[in-house]
Amino acid sequence: AAVARAGDAFGASLNWSRRGKDLDLYALYVDGAGREGACYYRRQGSLHAEPYICLTSGDQRGRETVEISRTAHFRYVLICAYSAVENGFGSFASFHAFVEVDNGDGSQVQVPLHSRNRYAYWVVIALVDLRTADRISVRHVERYSAPGSEARPVLYPDGSFQMDAGPVEFKTRPVW
Repeated sequence: AAVARAGDAFGASLNWSRRGKDLDLYALYVDGAGREGACYYRRQGSLHAEPYICLTSGDQRGRETVEISRTAHFRYVLICAYSAVENGFGSFASFHAFVEVDNGDGSQVQVPLHSRNRYAYWVVIALVDLRTADRISVRHVERYSAPGSEARPVLYPDGSFQMDAGPVEFKTRPVW
């Protein structure tokens, strides 16, 4: 786990270098009251009102960014990525994908992907722990969905998470 001093805000970016392919950044979160939510292209959020998390640069080839404006409002943020079926077989590692978490005070933590899992549509990359007021803790958790699973991961109020347990937003059955 990497630790950085917390400010009032921080950002996390999903970066990749494979041309002509698109990944989608998801930030699953648990707020201080234990409520769970998700920030992504369909629910971009807001920095000035609840949920105080917003997808600020989405659907760009090679980089998507989420920002959190009030770190004290959150317990956990789970950084995930989705690779569309249109990307074809491959792995997140073949995209040279990584997450960069920036605490806004000059500290940046990069979390790479190492596994060559060719059939996963989802990957959970990093868990950001915000329970301590003066620091941001970033843990590399790299876990993949089951082959062909379209179900989104779920983040629980205690910071644990489960793959293949959330809603399916893109299709109802695998195309194999």
